[in-house]
Amino acid sequence: MKPPKIPALLLISAILTLIGLALMVWSVLQPTPLPTILAMSLGQVFGTAAFGLFLFAIIIDLRRDARERKRMLDAMAESNKVTGLVLPLTTDEIATIKPAQAEAAKNATDKVAKDATALAVKATAEAREAETQAAPDTTPPKESGPP
Repeated sequence: MKPPKIPALLLISAILTLIGLALMVWSVLQPTPLPTILAMSLGQVFGTAAFGLFLFAIIIDLRRDARERKRMLDAMAESNKVTGLVLPLTTDEIATIKPAQAEAAKNATDKVAKDATALAVKATAEAREAETQAAPDTTPPKESGPP
């Protein structure tokens, strides 16, 4: 099934928006119960439908662009294999590289964290040893019995 054309969706969205706006303006110009109720209910329906069609048109356009970009990258990669040039990877090759890069980054982060912990433990031990060596004996002398 071929998706609808974007200009047609945008045209319908604009028409629905104008109908909803006309109902709202009518309720302001003639503040009786019927126009007000119609503006509150039908105006809301028309406005929501128009917004939905607009979003649908945007989604279709974005997906179409992504599909075209993927097709172009795959065609470039295929032509590079034929000519022997080394140019961009296919999207499938890129998808396999990203998890490997993520794993390598995680391993590097874990190694840095372990090294930092080891250095902190060593520095703490050295600081305690330096304190004990530098601190004078502060214990009071024992007093001998009465004079």
